[in-house]
Amino acid sequence: AINISLPLVGLLSINRAQIIPMVLLVLFSYFADDAHDLAEGINDVEGDRKLGVRTYATSFGEETAAKISFFMVVVAGIIGILLWLMTLLSLIFLIPFVLLWFYTLNQSYSLIKSTNASQRRAQAKIVGKKQYDFLLFSYTLIFLDVSFQLLNAFYLHFSTVIV
Repeated sequence: AINISLPLVGLLSINRAQIIPMVLLVLFSYFADDAHDLAEGINDVEGDRKLGVRTYATSFGEETAAKISFFMVVVAGIIGILLWLMTLLSLIFLIPFVLLWFYTLNQSYSLIKSTNASQRRAQAKIVGKKQYDFLLFSYTLIFLDVSFQLLNAFYLHFSTVIV
């Protein structure tokens, strides 16, 4: 275990085996959140240019921002599956996560295929929202999966104690 003593907090301890899952969760959060930020930045590109705000869409173009956003959703999904492989998460997490990931990939891909700039900007707001929902729903799935496993362990413990 790694032990760190911090002022005002006290002793923090983490098992070395949990470092990789924790890093995967942080990376998942980064890629999923940034994907939605990039897509929503496409929607705001005109105002950002007027104000001189530098975003992926204003710096590299809307098409490039859409492609990077799609790539980040791909990476976030792969990291989510790795998180399932390296933790106690069950199929309660994996099955809806993969379905949601494919849905989000499809929506993100449609943003890349959009050829009309004004249509792409309008679509980017919707895609960005769906990508953000992907992030939030993934955390909900993790919470539900762990909660069901804890309830199951609690039930199994007390059902054997009573017998």
